[in-house]
Amino acid sequence: MPTASTSVRLRVLPAISTLVAKRASAESGGAVAPDHWTEGPHYAEVRELLAAGFAPDAVLLTPGDARQAASWLESLRRAPRLALLPIFLNRSFGEAVDALSDGVASTPEAAAPEAAAIAARAASLSRRETAEGDERLLAFLYLRPERVLTPVADWRDERIYRYPLADALGRPGEDSFLMLERLRRRGLLETAGLVERVHTCPSCSAGQLLFVETCPQCGSIDTAEQNFLHCYSCGHVGTQDEYLTNEGLTCPKCAVRLRHIGVDYDRALETFA
Repeated sequence: MPTASTSVRLRVLPAISTLVAKRASAESGGAVAPDHWTEGPHYAEVRELLAAGFAPDAVLLTPGDARQAASWLESLRRAPRLALLPIFLNRSFGEAVDALSDGVASTPEAAAPEAAAIAARAASLSRRETAEGDERLLAFLYLRPERVLTPVADWRDERIYRYPLADALGRPGEDSFLMLERLRRRGLLETAGLVERVHTCPSCSAGQLLFVETCPQCGSIDTAEQNFLHCYSCGHVGTQDEYLTNEGLTCPKCAVRLRHIGVDYDRALETFA
């Protein structure tokens, strides 16, 4: 029986690494940005980190798959003690998952620059573990001034789009769309750009609707845009092709030559046939 030779490698087990910032003492006694980083404890699961009571300055995640990555990130972002921390993934797991992280960093050295920038701004931010919802989201964005909340397309969501980060940082069960709109109305957030327009149900706000243009007479979906003309002499309305002859435009009903728009004829509002 033939055998096949295959190459093998050591399987990468899911792991959570932590980073601890080392700060030089400030002469004024205030908080200062970190000047270097060291590795902290390692954990096999997020629940171990949450139960440990340890407060790292940054977290590096090495999940086994996208589902585990999403679960870990959501748990960390919902934990008051860890929600605002720089959290990195060892690789990209897709737009919806990556939105919950601070980017990809396979080593502590790769994570250090971004983590240091966040930590530098955090030094001037009063940490309140009880902060939630609006306040937590605003604090997160303050620590990351270049961050833009971009909706992620998800056909399973009733609105077709969702904001993973706002969902995780907001209060349990809170509508992230309403939260963001509330902050926009208060002048705390601004629109960065239009992604897409979605028709929603006026009763339940669901966006899983199918809009199809049909003929109002027969209901057919086989429609095409056409130019329609209206003859002033007899009132006939028809497609421009019906009026075209070798001599120009002639009404197919009364045979009157149509020379001047606005005098002999005009273009009807109907544009589909």
